[in-house]
Amino acid sequence: MKKIIGPFELDLSEDDRNLAGGDVGVRRQNSARKYKRSGVVDPNIAQNGFWYNINGASGELVVARFAEVPWDGCLGDLGAKDVGNVLQVRTAEGHSWPLRIEEWDNPKDLFVLVTGIGPWRIQGWARGQHAIDHADVWGEGEKKEKLHHYPPPNRSWTHGACYWCEQKHLDRDLGLLKRWVHKEMALLEAKK
Repeated sequence: MKKIIGPFELDLSEDDRNLAGGDVGVRRQNSARKYKRSGVVDPNIAQNGFWYNINGASGELVVARFAEVPWDGCLGDLGAKDVGNVLQVRTAEGHSWPLRIEEWDNPKDLFVLVTGIGPWRIQGWARGQHAIDHADVWGEGEKKEKLHHYPPPNRSWTHGACYWCEQKHLDRDLGLLKRWVHKEMALLEAKK
């Protein structure tokens, strides 16, 4: 398999945009409202909940299309991983934004950063623990910490407590990522 170094730009077809946005993203937001999950009850981001869910689903589908694997949106399974049930995807609007690792994420999981609003860019990937270890440290003196409830510098939005790993710490070998996804999915299938 050819070596592919990120960032890698990819757009979705109209059918894929309808699937990610019109179906999966909207259904996720409706589910979040029903169960009062974060993003619906937080007034800082509630008004953009549909947008976050649609763009997040689009980022996942971009990774699935790149890796040439099926994608179902993991509807109804909050514990499932985003693509092939083997990796997590974080989608950020700005192309320079960092990878976000939530405080409840499994540090053993593999995370892919996708940026943009279409076309999207797969920027790179990292194990959760690597991203946490390389997360930005903010604050002064005893208040220095890696887990933050406020936005990264030069960002206007807020988010719950997260680790923020700048893109320079991500692995850009997307060919390796693609091979890994296929290997892990084959292992999962063999266990069935």
